[in-house]
Amino acid sequence: MNSKFKKMNKFSFIFLVSILFFSCDDSGLDVEVESSISTASYWSSSDDVNAYLYGCYDDFRDINNSTLLFEDRSDAFKPGDIGPTTEAWSQAMDAQSAPTLTGMYNAIYHFNSLYKQASNFNFSNSSERDDILAQALLMRAHTYFTLVKTFGDTPLLISPYEGTGTEIIGRTPKAEVMSQIISDIDNAISLFSSDNIINKNFWSKPAAFALKADVLLWRGKVLDGGESDLKMVVEVIDNVESITSLPLLQDYSSIFNSSNKKNDEIIFSLYFDRFESPRQYGSRTKSVLQNVSEAYNKSDLSLTAGNEARHVYAPSDELLAIYEKNDGDLRKDFNIVYPKIAVSEIEVPVDQYDGSQGPNIGLAENGNVRVATESRNLFRMTKKYSGTYYNDIQDYRYDDDTIIYRSADLILMRAEANAGIGNISEAIGDLNKIRNRSGISDYNGSQDKISVENEILDERFRELFLELKRWHDLVRAHEWGSLDIYQKIPNLVGKSVPLNFPISNSDIAKNSLLIQNQGY
Repeated sequence: MNSKFKKMNKFSFIFLVSILFFSCDDSGLDVEVESSISTASYWSSSDDVNAYLYGCYDDFRDINNSTLLFEDRSDAFKPGDIGPTTEAWSQAMDAQSAPTLTGMYNAIYHFNSLYKQASNFNFSNSSERDDILAQALLMRAHTYFTLVKTFGDTPLLISPYEGTGTEIIGRTPKAEVMSQIISDIDNAISLFSSDNIINKNFWSKPAAFALKADVLLWRGKVLDGGESDLKMVVEVIDNVESITSLPLLQDYSSIFNSSNKKNDEIIFSLYFDRFESPRQYGSRTKSVLQNVSEAYNKSDLSLTAGNEARHVYAPSDELLAIYEKNDGDLRKDFNIVYPKIAVSEIEVPVDQYDGSQGPNIGLAENGNVRVATESRNLFRMTKKYSGTYYNDIQDYRYDDDTIIYRSADLILMRAEANAGIGNISEAIGDLNKIRNRSGISDYNGSQDKISVENEILDERFRELFLELKRWHDLVRAHEWGSLDIYQKIPNLVGKSVPLNFPISNSDIAKNSLLIQNQGY
């Protein structure tokens, strides 16, 4: 067991003590006094601060280990072989079924506590303290960014609760929350002791710049930040490129190989271990072996023999159509795969079989190779986030690190920002870097602003499928006027459901100052 997992186990006990003596009342908004046990008794050494840091990363990973607030509402998925899909996917949300704010505000409490305690702790090395403070700020900033994108106005809490009473607050205007997010990011950037990435499973200065670019792109297009924010996106990503060079791996599939974690293209990812639960969210796009027992290519599909996966979602028809716009896209057969059953077959002597006759589906009793001449696809799956096969258990564990930012994402963000401010040649230049890596020739379509913006949006879909980007990419494009999201997403056609999620009834029942989003 590695040292990170040991530290997470250590924190699990501390976290339990914190919950027993400090209650967020399941909302993160109705909060009782901070426990003297969790403060005075616990924070006794820098090891305690570091253990708490690891626990905060565990909370942060939980927030980002679901497609619910991200891909579910987009056009990325169709129902899988097992299901069930969410109300978010069907665009049938209401306040009764809405996701609760609980998890994110419980996490924010711990990010705030980490920042406070690390600020007050006397480290022998001030750089260690500053790096921890920066990471606490960035976890908080990223979480608030998710809250703003999901719900709009959201309560802004930037310190852990203390005192003898209980404080209740309502929803803070999203513009004010976004200002706090930018402030947190800028403070974190100034605190980091190194310009470089020390460990890609932790926030770093380049990762902070990546988050800042992401936030500015949203503010520029959705919250009336306009072209000035888009110009800053380009500047910020140029800063990242000056540090990391934004390298692209030659083989797209190798980015996601679990034996190649923290590879050169990754800027920031969240660690997963084979022994941890819940599994990485990619397991909800995989199936179990018994459901495809007749498939001749099952050994290529990362199928679990046990109960480690559930095929809730499959790649959508819209994703397939986006890939089919270009011949030779090397990502297609990685991001969209099928269990295949032979409909008809022939036999070929072993010494004559060279693969050109068709796929080998096994040996006949006479020793000849059985070759499928016609096949039927069962259902769609994806190879992205396929996990690791372990010989000792003869099964898969879905333990891929979740990628938060990587080079291709930032290059396409810069392309989008440049297109938005009319720098079309620069935008196409970045677009072509990603196309060319995937075996597609340079873009030669219409070069008007809207056409280029939509081509970049398509490229982000092809490149970043299942990386929790698609829904917010579409919302950004809709608010900027590049497309009508209510005509783009099949489950939104003919509906007027708001693009923000509803506030759950359970949260409103605990805090009467939470006003429901309009339209719910």
